[in-house]
Order: sequence, then C-alpha cells, then structure tokens
Amino acid sequence: MCDGESMDFCTQRRRVEMTMENYLEIAKKKTAALISTSISIAAISEKMNEEVVGRLSRAGEKLGIAFQIRDDIVNAIGSYDLGKRPGGDDSKFNRPNIVTVLQLQGSEGKKAIEEGIEMMSGMVRDALDELSSFEKIDYIRKIISSYFDESQLRKYL
Repeated sequence: MCDGESMDFCTQRRRVEMTMENYLEIAKKKTAALISTSISIAAISEKMNEEVVGRLSRAGEKLGIAFQIRDDIVNAIGSYDLGKRPGGDDSKFNRPNIVTVLQLQGSEGKKAIEEGIEMMSGMVRDALDELSSFEKIDYIRKIISSYFDESQLRKYL
C-alpha cells in the first residue's frame, strides 16, 4: 500500500505520468490491496483451502479497483446523494482519477464517465464470477450490485 501511495503522491506532483497503466497500478496497490488482503486474511483465519483463498483474493482485487473507479466517478460528477463531497477536487489537485485518465486518452466529458462506469461494471462482473460458486452468492450479488448500481451513477450525467 505504501508503494501505491508513493505513486499517487508522485502523480500529484507530476513526477509520474497519469496513464491507464499507472492508474490501475495505484488502484491495485492501494484500494484493491486493502480489500483483497482483508478478505484473504478472513478466509485464512477460517482455514479455507488455498483455492478458495485465491478466488476471494482475486474477487477482492477486482472489487477494490471497482470501488476506486466508482469513487473517482462520484468525485468527477459530484454528489452528496452518492456519499461524496461536491466533486472536482481530484482534478484540482491532480490526483489519479479514472475520468481524468480517460479524458487524457481522448474521451470527453460524459463519454469518459460512461467508459469509467463500463470499466467498473466489468470489474464487478469479474469479481462476481470469482464468487459464483459460493453458497450465498445471491445475497452477495445483491449487496455488490446495489453498491455498484450503474443507474445511480448515470442519473447524474
């Protein structure tokens, strides 16, 4: 996590370029690592087998990246309803943000946000695939789908 925070800091100081590759690396090392490690530790403490721990770890990584993307989108659109400040401070302080990265790649305004939503949804689908064989998948899917609800984000576009 410290390495990811260092990359984040260097990006803000314009020492590391804000590219998709760097954005994903920062997200993996920070948010995704936190969620993936937390889930893995819980699985290990419950003496789950290595395959299950691996699936949970991969799902946690995907959910962590999805969480970061969602947070970035909420910051870009600004919404108290979605649990965030009015927005725009990531771009103001040159913080790594998926919308900014997509804009730097040539997508404009709402298109960049739409692409971010699609990316988030892809990560969520991948995570749910990893979790599909778990006993309580219907409940898990309901909770995850509620948090990562595309329609809630799109209504602010």
